[in-house]
Amino acid sequence: MGWLGEFLVPPRWTLLGRLRCLRGRTADRALSQVPGVDERYTDRALELVCSAFLIPAAQRYCLRPDDTLTFLYLGGFKRRLVDDMEFENLFLSLDEAIGRQLSDDEKQGITTVGDVVRFLKEREQA
Repeated sequence: MGWLGEFLVPPRWTLLGRLRCLRGRTADRALSQVPGVDERYTDRALELVCSAFLIPAAQRYCLRPDDTLTFLYLGGFKRRLVDDMEFENLFLSLDEAIGRQLSDDEKQGITTVGDVVRFLKEREQA
């Protein structure tokens, strides 16, 4: 389709402001939880992920632990024209949450929503 096709691809959000890639999912807090991890870590992680990836609050509990951050970044599409610095925003928020800068290895180890939850839990308990 070429460059014109880039403009014909539907936006990441619906007309109602919902992220398209999460459409059809039920907002269920229980399904968003990482087994064996206290809810407060999940809630904090979801807050950070939603803020960084511009996910509406109404879809917070549509996220699942195995959702990859790349999937959320692309919004269900193969590529994007504009980068809103989602990964950078998430890592800066995590830096602030743990009180230090994440190492490159830590950043590479965070690939899913569940990884963010576990990261927050492990760093608070360390």
